[in-house]
Amino acid sequence: MRCLKQLALECNDDVIARVINDDFYVDDLITGHDDKSTLLKTCDQVSKILKSGCLPLRKWLFNSEISNSPFDSKELTLGDNCQTKTLGLGWFSASDELHFSTMFVQDATRNNNITKRTILSIISQIYDPLGLLSPSIIIAKITLQKLWLCKTGWDDPVPQNIILSWKNYINKLPHLQTLRIPRHVIGENTNVNELHIFTDASQDAYGACAYVRSYIDDPLLVRVPIKTCLLCAKSKVAPVTTVSVPRLELNGALLGARLYKQIIKSLRITFDKVCFWSDSTIVLGWLRMSPSLLKTYVQNRVVEINEITNDLPWYHVAGSHNPSDLLTRGIQFDDLQSSDLWWHGPTFLREPNLNWIHEGVPNVNYDELPELKPIKTAMIRTTYSL
Repeated sequence: MRCLKQLALECNDDVIARVINDDFYVDDLITGHDDKSTLLKTCDQVSKILKSGCLPLRKWLFNSEISNSPFDSKELTLGDNCQTKTLGLGWFSASDELHFSTMFVQDATRNNNITKRTILSIISQIYDPLGLLSPSIIIAKITLQKLWLCKTGWDDPVPQNIILSWKNYINKLPHLQTLRIPRHVIGENTNVNELHIFTDASQDAYGACAYVRSYIDDPLLVRVPIKTCLLCAKSKVAPVTTVSVPRLELNGALLGARLYKQIIKSLRITFDKVCFWSDSTIVLGWLRMSPSLLKTYVQNRVVEINEITNDLPWYHVAGSHNPSDLLTRGIQFDDLQSSDLWWHGPTFLREPNLNWIHEGVPNVNYDELPELKPIKTAMIRTTYSL
């Protein structure tokens, strides 16, 4: 890794230097470009630079047909399940789809020997760096937290109610094998790309999910479909100590702001519009207030959110149209596979009319919001004597 950093440092081409610096994960190069000829030129230059440092690249794999090139793609396996792995995720290069190929070991579970150790073992087998499975994985995380609250030992039998819910959960795991997720989230030949981040919370969890909305902005074209796709998501189990729902909603908004920061840092595209969405009118009220009027817990988080998002707008979304609601209550793998709300976001994002942004925004009475600092009033009485 140190040699890679040095080769990037010595490279005179800023684009190639960035590819070497940012697109390597240990010894795997994962990069791309919309133009095939530009991509092949990048691969050639990166390959020459790394070869000069005795680090030859090999086993190239592309998601399109490459001919008459030293980077001809060669399949490494045979059959219908021909695939490779990208950072632990399965990748069907021909169809450019991601999938999860984990083969679960459930022998202990089949024998009804369900313990905290076996539950954690199965959860840890699911590798999901982008959070695409978060609505289903959060169910297992919440179950594990309940076992911690019960102070159950690693190999002690778990309560009967958890056994029933856990068996229902693992019975849905085979649906994970048939899940196919398109890797490319931006529409082809589009000229407008938007980022929409939804946040939500419940007593059990809070989270945020990001969607890319892409379309062609051309008044001469009519009925051009608008594409919306899930980009990534992040969820966390609520703290063990009791926290009010408004505070959890605020934590979800903060998670969404941090997710936005990571997306902007990682992607090389500039979004034409960025919008944040929450179904909590209290959180929206807090974000529109001066932080100095809020109590310390809320104040610190509002300040961080404002520092990250700056002047980017926050809008209200109905709970039934909020895809991050799935992150907080959880859904099973079979329902996740067919959830249009999760994979493509609310239907109003696919409407060409942007008036939906200003519709249904509730009025907020700032004086009635919780977590406000008490107003201190000093009264001075002066007595005059004759």
